[in-house]
Amino acid sequence: MRRKRLARLLRKLRAMRKSLPKRDQLLLRIGAAKKEPGRAFRFVKIQLPDKDQPVTRSTLHVSCRQSEAQGRSAARRPLSAAQQSHW
Repeated sequence: MRRKRLARLLRKLRAMRKSLPKRDQLLLRIGAAKKEPGRAFRFVKIQLPDKDQPVTRSTLHVSCRQSEAQGRSAARRPLSAAQQSHW
């Protein structure tokens, strides 16, 4: 379920990147898009333009932290040989 919400959020954010609204409008849209996915929003990294910069494709970056989104947390990783000797 989280993966579907995350995919929908990324589609919305990429659409915003193509439409290039004003910065204030962009912040409002991101806030509205953030509401639906809930905790899945923490897997998305958004780099917004500075206050003085215009919103362009080069100043607005959206990326997904895939290793975390796929459930590969530190607790679930297999231990290396060096780590196993400590246990």
